[in-house]
Amino acid sequence: MYLASSAHIKQLDNIATENFGIPVSTLMENTGKSIFDKIKENFSEKNFAVFCGKGNNGGDGLVVARLIKESGWNVKIYLTNSYDDLSDASKIAFDKLNKNDIEILNVVDKVDEDAVIIDAILGVSVKGSPEGICKTAIDKINMLNNKVISIDIPSGLSADTGKASGSVVNADYTYTLALDKIGLNVYPGITFAGKKEVLDIGIPVEALKCLQFKNSVTDKEMAKSFLMKRKPDGHKGDFGKVGIIGGSLSMCGSVCMAADAALRSGAGMCYVFVPEEIYNIVSIKLTEAIVLKESEIANYLDKLDVIAIGMGYSQNGKIKHIMKMVLQKFEKPVVIDADGINFLANNIELLKKKKCPAVLTPHPGEFSRLTGLTIDEVNSNRIFLASKYANELNSVVLLKGASTVVSSTEGEIRINSTGNSGMATAGSGDVLSGIIASLLAQGMNLFDSASIGAYIHGLSGDIAKEKYTEYGMKATDLIDNIPYAFKNIV
Repeated sequence: MYLASSAHIKQLDNIATENFGIPVSTLMENTGKSIFDKIKENFSEKNFAVFCGKGNNGGDGLVVARLIKESGWNVKIYLTNSYDDLSDASKIAFDKLNKNDIEILNVVDKVDEDAVIIDAILGVSVKGSPEGICKTAIDKINMLNNKVISIDIPSGLSADTGKASGSVVNADYTYTLALDKIGLNVYPGITFAGKKEVLDIGIPVEALKCLQFKNSVTDKEMAKSFLMKRKPDGHKGDFGKVGIIGGSLSMCGSVCMAADAALRSGAGMCYVFVPEEIYNIVSIKLTEAIVLKESEIANYLDKLDVIAIGMGYSQNGKIKHIMKMVLQKFEKPVVIDADGINFLANNIELLKKKKCPAVLTPHPGEFSRLTGLTIDEVNSNRIFLASKYANELNSVVLLKGASTVVSSTEGEIRINSTGNSGMATAGSGDVLSGIIASLLAQGMNLFDSASIGAYIHGLSGDIAKEKYTEYGMKATDLIDNIPYAFKNIV
């Protein structure tokens, strides 16, 4: 599913009006009807308070208010501005109101305790922090305990970044129009939107096709379309050979989880290369994988289809030698995680001169070390920075976290739609690396492997959550549920 920016929406409105002859007032009527239909479908309440701004978003609210009143329900309108300040299309919507039937109030006036609030104050084009009467209206809505519906986007939220630079309506439901928005799919925006639904407002499909998108959400439909069918007569050699390199005395489990995740995700074979001091431990822990000493890596470079490196590697004094060998001599895909990324933060030229195509899977702390930015800077600009450094480092970047962001080297962004806070546990990233490596070994490209790998990883966590809750999950629960994630997709 493509994700729109505020610029997309402005362009789409222009295309609809100029190329297809659809007046803004008609789109407003269509919006009001679509939202009213959803209200009838999802709400038993018959009392509503509609907060309307001066722009076209406010006009949408005026249409909804009129339809509510025409249905025989109770509604009050709270205006932030006078009639003269309304947009041209909003004035048309206002003129259609029966002023004798609808009470029109100021935003400071009392709201009935049982009224469902409809937020139509600010739309997707608004930049910066709400001020004046708009801020007053937003703050008032948030102080009340009423249910809240936002039209298109919670007022005050950035449609482009999901940032809340000031007051933002905390909605229970968001009915967004025509296209999903970037800001509704990343944090903190996703927390303000509540339950979200994209509504058709009568814009022709041909108009939508005129837009060019660089952002999309990785969902079940995308995952299903990219997963490769298994050959019915295939053997283990047909499904790829994964190499896992990492581990140290205090972190033996990291490579074991990555290996198990790779095999659970369909890889035909998995070779695990570890320091000699943990060779016996890992050999006992792993049943299906082939365990070798890291001194043997050079002999296997031409046999492997993909390498995942860096998990639990912090105490290994040979990391420089091994990373250099892999990046300079291995020409197939490499997944670089954890301590592999921490090493490259001080050896960035080695990454830039690599011969292998690579996927980097940092969490914000590792990304901070890699780029020299603060963690706050990283978390405040996740989409932009993932795209920027994917291009600069010529590597697919998967920036972990709530709503994981994946960027191609060309700057295409995919935002993951699965996962939960129970996955914030030791070893979860190792599982992700194993899944991505497995998909790469089976022939999927870097960007798709990272995107679909993140989706499967998060879906495994969502399935585990139902059994263990977010409090009781651990990383091995994710591995156990990988097969059920695949079953859910296919």
